Amino acid sequence: MATKSQRRVKGIAISRPVVYGNVATPLGDEKASQADHTHRWTVSLRGANNEDISYYVRKVVFKLHETYHQPSRAVDRPPYEVTETGWGEFEIAIKVYFHSFCAEKPITFFHHLRLHPTEALAAGTLANPTELPKPGLINQPVLAYHYDEIVFNEPVEALARVLLENRSSELPPRSTLANPYSVQAEQEELTRLERVNERVELTIESYRERIAAAETQLGQLRQEITMLEGTRK
Repeated sequence: MATKSQRRVKGIAISRPVVYGNVATPLGDEKASQADHTHRWTVSLRGANNEDISYYVRKVVFKLHETYHQPSRAVDRPPYEVTETGWGEFEIAIKVYFHSFCAEKPITFFHHLRLHPTEALAAGTLANPTELPKPGLINQPVLAYHYDEIVFNEPVEALARVLLENRSSELPPRSTLANPYSVQAEQEELTRLERVNERVELTIESYRERIAAAETQLGQLRQEITMLEGTRK
């Protein structure tokens, strides 16, 4: 029989926002441990507003490329991050383990390590990801982060109590270089999606008009064919 603290709280879900990703900087004249390494990078997982998440996170394991020494790096206290040097981009698995009282299985995020900037990343806009960056952007730090939420569906009572005692801070009103996730960014994203939706609606309407015109023309051609066939009889 489950103890009181292990009982699930039915009908509720509590989420905690997190940010994961990497920052990368060209080494320039700095010497790396490997001669062919070109960048220093740090991959991390943190609270969306840099708030402490260690009250429910026990450790984070970063699975790097197999060519790195000890590719599985476990971090059991904040900051949950790993710093390395390298020359190539690859996928990093970020596995989050919770404290035993949480009675939750680990979850995994996947992040593609980014070392090289595009104009889209540098300007904070969407563009063709294959385009080459301008020369002036080459030596600037590359930020590649993702916002997500860890959702605890029907958590055990002990976890629910701890989460409610440590409420997540609200999004800041404006974005900064250190934290681009804000009410401002949310509103800008909504505006961008609305504009995209408007363009899609206009495109659909344009195709509908073209289809209608084509169907009208087809009907006229069928009538002409019928008339021509009638004159031959």
